[in-house]
Amino acid sequence: MNGKTILTATGVVLAAILLGAIANAIVKTYYSFPQTANVSVPSAKFYLHGELWLNNTEIVWDGLAPETQYSYDFTIENTSPYPITATLVISGLPAGWTETWGTGSYTIGIGATETYPLILNVPSVIPGSYHWSTSVTIEPD
Repeated sequence: MNGKTILTATGVVLAAILLGAIANAIVKTYYSFPQTANVSVPSAKFYLHGELWLNNTEIVWDGLAPETQYSYDFTIENTSPYPITATLVISGLPAGWTETWGTGSYTIGIGATETYPLILNVPSVIPGSYHWSTSVTIEPD
């Protein structure tokens, strides 16, 4: 084999590779599918004695007597597309007072509505106004 034959053979091989690549590029079609995933935050509606309780709505316990227990029906409607856990958080409750919400934390299924008693125990106190904060946190279950 002389140099001319090797060069010609190399050229034929390169041409075949190039033609194969061009044919492959012509035959293949590529589709792109961009994707976005939006995960929703947990959401719920709250009702106190059947009345819609909005964020920062004050709960007023009127006409209380010392050494007495009171109860409100507290309802949660899960409006999330997944189960949620709702937890009651109480801060600044006056000394001697207790406020409970059953176990304090409940799991509510998709689209479910659950009612639990919110119970306030008033100790022997001096008449007047007492203030504290109650909130509910919700998170995916």
